[in-house]
Amino acid sequence: MNAPGGMVIVSKEEFYAFMGPRNVHPRAEPDCSVWETPYREVLGISRPGYKCEGEEVYMLARRTV
Repeated sequence: MNAPGGMVIVSKEEFYAFMGPRNVHPRAEPDCSVWETPYREVLGISRPGYKCEGEEVYMLARRTV
């Protein structure tokens, strides 16, 4: 699995440790959930989406790592 441009693959623990204290909201899509601030700044992506198909992958925006 390759991360999309500007994203870095991290562990599940790293992902949720980063997201935990922040004001973020997951936007569910068929293949992934996009984790955004109230201002629509994308901080991360988790897979799979609501279809629950594919491997489990967690990504953070490169600028946050």
